[in-house]
Amino acid sequence: MRNPGYGHPLRPEYVLTPAGESVGRLCVELAAVVRSEGLLKVALKKWPMIVLAAVGRGAHRFGEVKAMLPGVSARSLALALKDLESEGLLERRISAGYPPAPAYSLTAKAQRIFPVLDRFVAACEALPLGDGQ
Repeated sequence: MRNPGYGHPLRPEYVLTPAGESVGRLCVELAAVVRSEGLLKVALKKWPMIVLAAVGRGAHRFGEVKAMLPGVSARSLALALKDLESEGLLERRISAGYPPAPAYSLTAKAQRIFPVLDRFVAACEALPLGDGQ
């Protein structure tokens, strides 16, 4: 929100709302964990961290992850899964049946960051949507 009573009309200053402050604290915590694990390259992309949260919350197949994230395209999801796998955050296993069915699960490295990521996602989900959102 605009900082009341401060700033020039052409250069307004903004401050976090109380809801923004609570999410901001979790964001700082998540950023520290991502930095300590050396995951900035993948975390700064649009979809990988959201996909990681979906897999951590129980979506193991491509279609399940896509159903949890209605805004993601199949191509973006495939790229995010490959990025997460190459960073050692997801393990991809292929079933022996026909047709072969890949399933994804969190690695030990991802298990270390998932609790913080899940708290951040839950806090974001709890925020009320404003006008036009």
